[in-house]
Amino acid sequence: MSKTADDLIYEAASILGKNVAGESLGNVEYQTISAEVDNTIATISNIVYLDKNDIPDRLFSAVSDIVASFAAAKFSQQKPDPASIEVLENRLRYLVAPERTRKTLAIDPGLSPYRRNYYGGYRG
Repeated sequence: MSKTADDLIYEAASILGKNVAGESLGNVEYQTISAEVDNTIATISNIVYLDKNDIPDRLFSAVSDIVASFAAAKFSQQKPDPASIEVLENRLRYLVAPERTRKTLAIDPGLSPYRRNYYGGYRG
């Protein structure tokens, strides 16, 4: 399943406390968060490509946190905190990183310290 930009707007609004259960968002809040959705998708485009109407479920929470962070700065008329944005982007990078193969590398036998007929300088 995937989520749409409208789901992302309402999720970010609920993170910010702007969404009241059973009511729709006001026009100002909706437009502000909608603009930040576009801004966020443009900002994270170097990390992962997202279509704003087809956001995968495994990335939805991380993207909604980033949208909420940008929208909170917009509502308070401040610049977004770069440290908190970087932490959220690192979480997104972790989620889109390829899985580890869990293969171990073989060591060249010639580099092993335990070789036959190796003289270490000790005669006992």
